[in-house]
Order: sequence, then structure tokens, then C-alpha cells
Amino acid sequence: MGDKISLKDVIHFYAEGRRNFRNADFSGLEFKRINLQEADLQGAYIRWGELQGVNLKGANLSWADLQKANLSDAVLHKANLNEANLKGACLQWADLSEANLQGATVIKGNLSFANLRDACLRLAKFQDANLDKANLNGVDLRVAMLQDADLSDADIQGGKLQEANLTRANLTGANLEGANLQGATLEQANLMGANLTRANFNLASLQRANLTDAKLFGSNFEGANLTDAKLPAIENMLGVSFKGANLKGAKLPNGDPLQQVLLPNGSLPDHRQPSVIAPTSPIEARTNQSKQDLLEIANGYSKTSGSSLSGGSAGGSPAGLPFSEARRSPLNSPGAEFPPTPDPLPLLIPPLPPENGKGLHSQGLGIVSLPKEGIAMGKHQYLYSASIAISHRRGPGEFRQNLFAAYNGCCAVTGCNAEPVLEAVYFKSHERNLSIHPSSGLLLRSDLHTLFDLHLVAIEPESLTVMFSPQLQQTCYAEYHGKLLRAPIAREFQPDRLKLQFHWDLCQWTQDL
Repeated sequence: MGDKISLKDVIHFYAEGRRNFRNADFSGLEFKRINLQEADLQGAYIRWGELQGVNLKGANLSWADLQKANLSDAVLHKANLNEANLKGACLQWADLSEANLQGATVIKGNLSFANLRDACLRLAKFQDANLDKANLNGVDLRVAMLQDADLSDADIQGGKLQEANLTRANLTGANLEGANLQGATLEQANLMGANLTRANFNLASLQRANLTDAKLFGSNFEGANLTDAKLPAIENMLGVSFKGANLKGAKLPNGDPLQQVLLPNGSLPDHRQPSVIAPTSPIEARTNQSKQDLLEIANGYSKTSGSSLSGGSAGGSPAGLPFSEARRSPLNSPGAEFPPTPDPLPLLIPPLPPENGKGLHSQGLGIVSLPKEGIAMGKHQYLYSASIAISHRRGPGEFRQNLFAAYNGCCAVTGCNAEPVLEAVYFKSHERNLSIHPSSGLLLRSDLHTLFDLHLVAIEPESLTVMFSPQLQQTCYAEYHGKLLRAPIAREFQPDRLKLQFHWDLCQWTQDL
């Protein structure tokens, strides 16, 4: 363990350009929401550290001791956590996209709703960890230890899980479409309702695994061990190959053995029409974007560039606002302008029924149209999964952290400081390039975010007066009607008046004021 260092010194040194804090002792310090982009914290001692919302984008945390640390909402995009000790750490809602956690210890860690897209978790230890509704799209989990882990409703599309140990893991409702689980161990794993379409289970062990209601279309179970496994109905296994698989005791829902319905080559015929086979993701039926694209958008990344919404280079303001150095903090540079980022963020807001009941439609950015009638809305097949919807509504990590700093962690209308219900609201406008500067949005309580999207609350652009639709003025929201919007910590963070005007004009009831 290195020398003890104070939080004041950390901020001072970082502001002066120092990035090397290797093996430092940060025990007892609170790093909540400060900016440490690209910092070198290799081997640092941060056990039980309070790092909620900290910006560690691109930081080096290899071999760091982060046991029991609170990293909820932290930005760790492309961070290096190789061999880091995160046992019992809280990483709920953290952005770990493209991060390196190879060999890391995350036993009993909480990563629910975390974004681990395209992260390297090879050889990592996730025993008994909570990855409920986590985004693991394209993740590398080869030879990882995931015994007893909770991966329910997790998105693991295209994941690499060769030789991974998922004994007794909970994968209920998980999306493993196209994942590679060759040689993986899934003994006694719960895969009820999981999407295993075109997944590879070659030589995998699924003894006593529960695959009830799972979708196995076109999956490969050649040489797999399915002894005493509970299988889904035949119609959920069309096109599956069980060539050379051990099916002793494997039963269909009606109790019949699987062998009696297999073709001589060990497969199940697929008589479906191409139109039935094609849409495996319910989201694709609604928009022209894939679920993969939506998850990137929900977590603030563009598919075209693969970069964060923040753009720019690493670095930032020591004042707590996680801006890049290319966009210096207005607190330190009052006249600074924040150019829009090059990555467009389409506003994929759930369908809203305005007063005319016909829905709103726009040519560019705007509201997604209402779903067509007849679209299946089953338990695990609906247009917006909980994880995508909630992640999107909370807002991209850095933008949300900027708004938290600008409004001191309080709702701009009510003053509510309950962080779990506070969401970053982007202002809609004609612009396609969005900025992470606080003037581009508001920090609102989740119910007010909903009312904002429903055009039932608006901010008068000149006076910044909060106005509610007449239909809400006899409700609990009446106490906030006519009050001024809470001021941010600096004038430069005031909401963009042109964008407020854009939203004001969309609220039809404001025309009668």
C-alpha cells in the first residue's frame, strides 16, 4: 500500500495535470462524482471507497483493491480493471462498456443494470454476482466463473462464453441469441424463457438444466450433455441439432423423451416460413434499428463511431463536472462554448397519446410512432424491455453526471434529492448533434420526466416558470405550478431557451395561456 493522500490533494494534483496515483492509499475518501478520467490508479487501495458517479473513463485500475466499494452510476468506459479486486462492490448502473476486467474478482458484486457491452471479462470471477438486466451484448466471458450468478433478463447477444462455468446460474428470460457457449458448464442452470436462438452449445454440459419455455430455434447442441434436462415444447426447438448429444432423461413438457421425435441425423425439422423465422427481436418490428443499436443509444454510444456521447479527449474539470478537457468546464472558463457532439442520439421515447389520440410523428428526431395492432406482447417479448426503457430514461452516464453536478443532485422542479428516481432529460430540438452540457437538458424526478415527455409540463422560456397542463392543476402537481425552475450552480448551466421554446410550442395547451 502506498502513501495516504487526501481528497483535496487528489483534486489539486489532477487539476495540475497529474495522472499518476499508483499504489496510493485512498481509504476513507469520498470520490463521489469527481472527474478522474485517464487517471493511473494501478494497485490503489480504495476498499470501501465511495465512488458513486465518479468519472473514471479510460482510467487504469489494474490490480486496484476496490472491495465493497460503491461504484454505482460510475463511468468506467474503456477503463482497465485487469485483475482488480471488486469483491462485494456495487456497480449498479455503472458504465463498463469496452472495459477490461480480465481476471478481475467480482464475487458477490452488484452489477444489475450495468452496461458491460463489448467488455473483456475473460477469466473473471463472478460467483454469486448480481447481473440482473445487465447489458452484456458482445461480452467476452470465456472461461469466466459465474456459478450461482443472477443473469435474469440480461442481454448477452453474441457473447463469448466458451468454457464458462454457469453452474446453477439464473438465466431466466436472458437473451443469448447467437452466443457461443461451446464447452460451457450450465449444470442445474435456470434458462426458463431464455432466448437461445442460434446459440452454440456444442459439447456444453446442461445436466438437470431447466429450459422450460426457452427459444432454441436453430441452436447447436451437438455433443452436449442434457441428462435429466427440462426441455421446451417442440415448436420452440425447430431447426435444433442434437447430434451426438446425451439426452438420457431429457423430457419434453408432456413427459415424452426427446429421442422419439428426432430425425435420424439427430435434428428437429424446421417447417416455419421465412417471415416467421426472421424477426427474433421484438424491437426490430417497431423501428428500423436493431436491439443492439437501441442498447448503444440507451447507454450513450453511437454505433457509427463507437464513442461516448461526450466525445473529445480525456481529462476534465476538477470541480466535479465530468467534462472532457476539450470542453473545459464553464465554472473555470465563463465564456467557454460547448460544441455539439458528433454522435446523434435519436429520442426513442415510449409512445405518447396526446389529446387528439393520434400520436405525434416527426420527420427527423421525435417520437416513435405507436405500435401496430397485433404485435405480440408476451412476458419476454415486448417492444421495450425494462432494462432498455429504464436505461434510456435515466440518460447517458456522463450527461446525467453533469446534470447532477449542475443541480447539486436535486430535481430542477421539486428539489427531490432521491437519486434513484432522478433522470437526465434531453431537450428535443431540430438539432441532430447533442451536447452533454447541462444546458441541453434538465435533471427531473422520474414522474416529471414522464409528464415532460407527455407534454403535460413545460418551462416558460423567458421567465423559466414551471407550468402544468390544466388537466393537472387539480392534482398533487398544483403546488409546483407557477413556480420558478430551480437555478443550477452557475448561470452557464441554465437551460437553453431556444430548446425550451421548442418544447413549449409542442405543448398545445400553452397556446391558450
